[in-house]
This record gives sequence, C-alpha cells and structure tokens, in this order.
Amino acid sequence: MCDFQGSTTFTGGTSSITGWDCSQGVPVTPVCSWTGISCSNSQIVSINLPYYSLSGSIPSSIGNIVTLTSINLRNNLLFGPIPTSIGLLVSLTALSLQFNKFHTSLPSSLGGLSSLVSLFFQSNSLTGTLPATLSKLSSLVNLLLSSNSLTGSIPESLCTLSTTMVIFQIQSNKFTCYPSCLNSINTFSKDNIPPCSPTGQPTSQPNSQPTALLTGLVL
Repeated sequence: MCDFQGSTTFTGGTSSITGWDCSQGVPVTPVCSWTGISCSNSQIVSINLPYYSLSGSIPSSIGNIVTLTSINLRNNLLFGPIPTSIGLLVSLTALSLQFNKFHTSLPSSLGGLSSLVSLFFQSNSLTGTLPATLSKLSSLVNLLLSSNSLTGSIPESLCTLSTTMVIFQIQSNKFTCYPSCLNSINTFSKDNIPPCSPTGQPTSQPNSQPTALLTGLVL
C-alpha cells in the first residue's frame, strides 16, 4: 500500500485520516489500521475512501493485492489511466471509481475480474471503445458507464450478460449503436442511441419522421 500512498494525496487535509504514512517504502503503522482499509486475517480485503478529496493516480501495484474484494474510490479527484493490473484482482466483487477524472480507454484486462458483480465508472473522462472482454464477467449485475466520452458500437459479445445484468447505463457518451439483445435488461439507460443493424451499423432513430411528411408544414 505504500505505492498507493505515494501516488495519492488527501487534498482536503489529513486531520480525519489515520495512518497512510510510509518511511522508505515501509508502513509506519500497520496498514490494517489505516483509514479506509479493511482486513481479514491480516490480508487487505477492502479499500473504502469515497469523498476524501483524494488526488493522484492508482499505481499498477494495486494488482498485487489479490485478496481485495471491494474498491470504493468514488467522488474523489483521481486521474490518469485505470491500470491494466487491476484485472488480476480475481476476488473483486465491486469496483467503484465513479465521479473522478480517469481518462484513456478501459483496459481489456477488466475481463479478468471473474467475481465482479458491480462496475461503476460513470462521470469520468473515459474514451475509446468498450472492450469485448467485458463479456467474460459472468457474475456482473450492475454496469454503469454514463457521462464519459466512450465511442463506437456496444460489442455484440455483451449479449451474453443480458441474462445476469439488472442495470446497464451508457447514456451521455458517444456510442453509435447497441445490439438489440440488450433491451431485455431490466434497467437499460441509453438516451437515443439506436440499435445496431445486422451489419453492426446504426439503424435509424425509432422516433424519426420521414422528410416527406414534414413538407408543407407551417409552424
């Protein structure tokens, strides 16, 4: 955790923070006593630091904490890419990074999070297309990606998740279309993104009106 401590800063002050101090790469106090850190049998299982004005980036060494089951860093000031090593956390069930400043594309290694139930990435600055490897997340129930700058079409491979997902949010992005199989998801928020045609191209918007019907209208 000293790598994490060294790459981040509590910009809102440390008066309410316990621990989070290292000397020459060694924790000054036991990591399990640090604010936001929960342990089981002396192994870190949770990082829970929402609303702490935490600035900086997540180090690649996060992938070494293989006992993690939950990461909640929502509503902070974190930036940079999401490290590819995060895909090594096979016990992780919840990943909450929403309302930060993460940028670049989503790493394809996310497909390695075989235990993941909830993935919250909304309201960041993510770009690029969705990795098809997300289809490997067979336990996924909640996938929230709204308010980013993601592009392209939603991979058809995500149809394999339509029977397990309950909430899927992709609104306020730059997606071109989505596979219609995803309409079976209980809560599917997509703005006016049209479904994809069999060739993977956007179909016309369902509410559009032929130009001929508008001819001669006087407003």
